[in-house]
Amino acid sequence: MFSTDVSARGVDYPDVTCVVQLGLPGDVDTYIHRVGRTGRGGKKGDGVLVLLDVERPFLRGPLQSLDICPNDDLQAVLDGPIASQLQCELDRVHLEMRLGQADELKQEAESVYKSLLRFYHSKLTSFGQFSSDDLVEITNSFARQSGLVELPVLSEKIAKQCGVYGHPGISVRSTWSPGNHFDVSGRRSKKSERYRR
Repeated sequence: MFSTDVSARGVDYPDVTCVVQLGLPGDVDTYIHRVGRTGRGGKKGDGVLVLLDVERPFLRGPLQSLDICPNDDLQAVLDGPIASQLQCELDRVHLEMRLGQADELKQEAESVYKSLLRFYHSKLTSFGQFSSDDLVEITNSFARQSGLVELPVLSEKIAKQCGVYGHPGISVRSTWSPGNHFDVSGRRSKKSERYRR
């Protein structure tokens, strides 16, 4: 079964023996409630937390007291090659997105891109030296891997909230106001001198 955090609290699934968490939990309580769906009623259960390399400092920060150990066997599987059948399926989906035949999937990927940008920005302090360049790289990497041909366009408000406004790796939909003009890249430039006089 796949689930979001809607299942993390107050739901009992009988006989769950393992919970696999993909991605950084929002906080320690979220991690505990997610993994708490297994090992219930005196039974044994396992929990696996799969993180990106850039997310690992979270283990030394908020989750440090929980003594989460690396799993070398699982890491070897994750570092291994993608199964050929899965790679063929991914290639098919990416082709459909490039040809404009998967609009719903494209919209979902764009929505996740924006959510990731906001989420990682809110967690920057947990990562220590995590910079805006790191933030842009990780979200743009997701965009490429999900098959998006072009980067999703952010509003100025979102870009500024996430600290990436003006970053060359971010696409921003600028708003026009009197006295502003646009250069050919679509980015808003400074007020022209003739409007300042």
